[in-house]
Amino acid sequence: MQIRLIIWIVFGSFNAFGQIKSNMPKPVLIHNAFFIGAWVPTGYGSILGNHFVAGMKAGLNKGKTTCDWILELRLGKSAQDYLVSYGGSTVSTNNFLSGFTGVSFSKDIIIRPNYSWYLVGGIGIEGIETIVVNSPKFPVSQSIKSINFNVGFGRNFFNINNKRIYFSAEANFNFVNYKNEGGSPLDGNSLTIRTIFNLAHKSHFKRTLPHRVYS
Repeated sequence: MQIRLIIWIVFGSFNAFGQIKSNMPKPVLIHNAFFIGAWVPTGYGSILGNHFVAGMKAGLNKGKTTCDWILELRLGKSAQDYLVSYGGSTVSTNNFLSGFTGVSFSKDIIIRPNYSWYLVGGIGIEGIETIVVNSPKFPVSQSIKSINFNVGFGRNFFNINNKRIYFSAEANFNFVNYKNEGGSPLDGNSLTIRTIFNLAHKSHFKRTLPHRVYS
């Protein structure tokens, strides 16, 4: 079921890009970005601790609307040991390697010559690798997964003198539901804070910025 869900989200994301491209008037522009930030769990999930995140975005932009595919990694050990069920028994671990992939849609709502505010929302799937066991042939791992619904807001910072790069600050609240059966409860939503480095070809930026400002 989980594998089918991952395939549905991944292919659904690409299908969404295709629908947007076919339904939007020209020009449809390519958007690429890299980001770093922090992942902050709440509730029982706070036992995992805060984690550094790094990732990338790739998608399509038309005026005030952007659709992105997102890949995010969350790195480091958990803040405290937690229990998981493995091989018919309960074991303690501090292993933590988490990832998220999905699709997001953002819309500029306040636009000025050197900045804009936007709303963002999305859906995807995320997981936590809880156990890694070394075997003679290859490592064996176990993970838990959850659907991720997220909403947030952000601000773009434009520099008229640098038409190739602009920056964004973004905060997202993630609604998740981890089921760690037979182990420590990890229920709780999370907050993701990102500093985003957006890349744009010079001609792309010249066409995009005036539209963002005056449309």
